[in-house]
Amino acid sequence: MKYIFLSVTAIFASLLLTSAPAIAQDGADAGGKPALDLSAELSLDGVAVVSGGDRTGTRQVSVLTHSADADLEQSFGWRGVTAHADVLLNVGQEPNDLVGSVQGVNNVAAGNRDVRLFQAWLEASIGAANNFRIGLTDLNSEFDASDSAGLLVGPSYGIGPEFSATGPVGPSIYPSTALGARWRFKPSEATYLQAAVFNAQAGVPGDRGGVDFSSDEGLLVVGEAGWTGRGKFGVGAWSYTERRDDIRDLTPAGNPRLRRSQGAYVLGETSLAKNVTAFVKAGVSDGRTTDVAASWQTGALIGPVFAGRAESQFSVGVAQARFASRARANAADLGLSMGRAETQFELTYSDKLVEHIAFQPDVQYIVRTYGRKDVKNALVVGARLVAGF
Repeated sequence: MKYIFLSVTAIFASLLLTSAPAIAQDGADAGGKPALDLSAELSLDGVAVVSGGDRTGTRQVSVLTHSADADLEQSFGWRGVTAHADVLLNVGQEPNDLVGSVQGVNNVAAGNRDVRLFQAWLEASIGAANNFRIGLTDLNSEFDASDSAGLLVGPSYGIGPEFSATGPVGPSIYPSTALGARWRFKPSEATYLQAAVFNAQAGVPGDRGGVDFSSDEGLLVVGEAGWTGRGKFGVGAWSYTERRDDIRDLTPAGNPRLRRSQGAYVLGETSLAKNVTAFVKAGVSDGRTTDVAASWQTGALIGPVFAGRAESQFSVGVAQARFASRARANAADLGLSMGRAETQFELTYSDKLVEHIAFQPDVQYIVRTYGRKDVKNALVVGARLVAGF
């Protein structure tokens, strides 16, 4: 399997390099320095479980992101080639340890304190229709993503829990990506087709074990096609090349049966008014290799909310994770009564306090956390301070 991954990687690397002809006469600026854009963003979150969940309490979470973007056409004459890198510093405890939600409650919590290289990729455009990317890349930055859901703090609005909980340690998403290669084709201004292959074993410098080059756990293949006219509509599918453990069924020898881990999703967003955009997302999995068989998310983004405050934004969302029958049967074996779904409601507002600094209060209400009927519904309040430079 590792030879397949290396072969695909080599093909994409060749396309990147062949898209960059010999150093162009005007490839560098007058000083011979690359065009480099450096930025940083600090997110400071306070989260309090006011009632319900596993237990009440507070958590503090922060992430400092250093980003770099380089235009390699200016630096080396590689026409149409750019590079990007993100380095993260995560500090704090996981708020979901208090709640016990299958969907999570905070999309910057990483569960540990680490400095890690989150993304590092090269991207090249070949002609007007084809674009290629190779390296450590966040799958969710381009697949199963809705821009109008981006203000919401709940992780399910980024990528569905039926997808995010797959693979050995999760797919190539925050906070740990995997080596991958992505092709994007735009047959017209309003249509697109994209496909990618990732190492199934996520891991980056800063994680224990670092980057996995072996591909012993197989590959994750994902594709999406869509339309981006007045709004967006997309449909995608994903599958792992190596079979995963069934969460319930065993072989006669007592080992988990191996099943194909796969799924599909659909998403859409549209403008309802000049300052209102609505979105809806839904996904399904095989229902055998993960506890979540399906999920859906819907909501709206309003912005600006107030005249004269261009940065004011308000968002409302509802997200539901539906449990596989196998997960519910496992719970019953343990004497637990598990419902069919967990539902999360969220309200959030963001506004700029001063230049470069925004403040965002957030309220979430989770009904039947992880489907448990014996746990009270959770009320979670939080606040996020974001400083960008």
